[in-house]
Amino acid sequence: MNEQRHSPLSKVEQAVFAELADPEKPPLPDSWADARMGLRMLSVARLHGVLPIVWRKLRSATVAGDAFAAAMADAGDAVALMAGHSLLLRHHARGIGEQFAQAGIPAAVVKGPVFAERLYTFPADRPFTDIDLLTSPENLAAANAALPGLGFVALTKTVWDKSDSNQEYKWGRTDNPNILIELHGNLVHYASFRRLLSYSYDDLLLAGDGDPTAPAALLMTAVIHAACGHKFHRLQFAVDIVQSARALPDVDLPMLDRAARSIGADLELAVALNLAGQIFDDRRTLEMARRFSSGAASTLSKRLISPAAIHNATSSAGRTSHLRRKAFRGIQLLSRVGRKRL
Repeated sequence: MNEQRHSPLSKVEQAVFAELADPEKPPLPDSWADARMGLRMLSVARLHGVLPIVWRKLRSATVAGDAFAAAMADAGDAVALMAGHSLLLRHHARGIGEQFAQAGIPAAVVKGPVFAERLYTFPADRPFTDIDLLTSPENLAAANAALPGLGFVALTKTVWDKSDSNQEYKWGRTDNPNILIELHGNLVHYASFRRLLSYSYDDLLLAGDGDPTAPAALLMTAVIHAACGHKFHRLQFAVDIVQSARALPDVDLPMLDRAARSIGADLELAVALNLAGQIFDDRRTLEMARRFSSGAASTLSKRLISPAAIHNATSSAGRTSHLRRKAFRGIQLLSRVGRKRL
């Protein structure tokens, strides 16, 4: 169960895994289940960041065998540890938020805990390993200066530290190395990319019409996180995207359209929504994707970022997936260079 790579998922296994990883769909009927498949789904779920969802659903499955029972017990322990760690991180996030508010530092918690609370019926379905805080670049110095007084120490590299260029600063607790805070001036970290596409604190507020936790802001954050940060390297990102799309009411679609045009993330929205809609067979998400689909860049990108490429990103055949996702990054950059020249 500690393997770092799994063998490639077949089409049948991809379908089963997608059903199990979808937090809104009911557990599969017992007809699909056998010990081998159950063990495989648990193993793959760990690598894709969706173990809590898969474990919760498999608890209702009738699967015989001591090996499966032992694996479920081990997974249950892991899920409990994730839940406890998330509670501890939330505690520290509240303390930091209070300190920042007193100091007049505008900032918002983004990604993990906000997704868990706002998008998931069972918040424990969405584990997270750190707290991400987004503030304006001009407030980074004040925010960094406030953290040592709360018991945090800067985690900077002795050589080639890129905290300043990436506008991303890592902080750990002096009394608990497992507590990690990441302070961001922008969720697009690479400076060369950020000159072409930026997602700042102001962009977050724009996406949510002033509310950083509005559904449109959550969707835009999920898309930027997946497409501009991690290049969709595990299924958890697609789950965040489909859950964000499901939470967005029709009345807020014009707000999302305005934010996409202002930020210039039409390509990322088209690709991310298309991917999540295909994986989880969600028609509304696919319809939303078509709002932002246009041109050859979108068409080619959606072919590259396919469900199979994401399912097998953590497999022994992950090299192919990596090349596809890297090619998508090239399209992202080239499409924007073209716009700049125009």
